[in-house]
Amino acid sequence: SLRRSALSQLGAGSRECVAPDGKAALDRIVARLAATTPSRYTWNVAVVDSGTVNAFNLPGGYILILRGLIDDARSAEE
Repeated sequence: SLRRSALSQLGAGSRECVAPDGKAALDRIVARLAATTPSRYTWNVAVVDSGTVNAFNLPGGYILILRGLIDDARSAEE
């Protein structure tokens, strides 16, 4: 899959964060944002367990957020 390919490009051992509470919070944010603007995509957003402060998007509605970006945020809205 495109997501797996992107994870492998981030380096050996890169893995997606899948803790149930974190995944549920992310799903709520994605649903809230997706509801604001119609799109032809079904958004697939994942958090990658990496301390790097970054995020990137891939074709087809995929967004990967590196954990460091979340750690660096000062609020949920940020």
